[in-house]
Amino acid sequence: MDRDSANATRLRINRIELIQRLDTQELIPKLIRSHIISADYDVQYINQGTSKIDRARRLIDCLLNKKHYDRPANWFLLFRNILLENPSAYQNLVTALDNTIIRIPDFAKHKPQVSSDKLNVTSVNEQERITNIEFDQYATNTILIKGSFRKVVENLTYYSRVGLKLF
Repeated sequence: MDRDSANATRLRINRIELIQRLDTQELIPKLIRSHIISADYDVQYINQGTSKIDRARRLIDCLLNKKHYDRPANWFLLFRNILLENPSAYQNLVTALDNTIIRIPDFAKHKPQVSSDKLNVTSVNEQERITNIEFDQYATNTILIKGSFRKVVENLTYYSRVGLKLF
C-alpha cells in the first residue's frame, strides 16, 4: 500500500470525527499556504457548504480528491502539523489519525494473474479475453477485471476494453 492511499484511508476511517471537529475558517488559509488545497476551485467548493459540518465534509472531500497534481508529496504530514498548531482543539483528532491501523485483507495481499481458461469462461469469439483479475486492496467489495469481454447484467450487455468494477 502506498503512503497516499494509506493516508487517504486514515481520513476515510476518521471522517465522521473530522467532520464534527474541523473548523474550516481556521484551516483553509493554512491549507492554501501549504498548497494542500487550491485557492480557486477548492475554497469555492468548500464555502458552498450551508453549515459548519457541510463545509468540513467538503474540505475532507477536497483532501481525498486525487486530482491535485500540484499537492506536495507530504500533504498528509503538512495537514497533520497544521492541526497540531491548535493542540487544544485537534490533539485528540491527530492522535486518532496516528493510531489508525491500515491493514490489507489477506486475500488482497497476493495479486494472482488469472487467465480466462482458469475461470472456465467460454468466449464467444477470440476478441473476448480476460487478461487479469485483481482484488482492490482498499475496497473489499471490488474486483477489477481487465481484458476484452462482454458483461450481461439484467439483460443489458456492456462491452469493455479497459476494465470493469463489479460491486
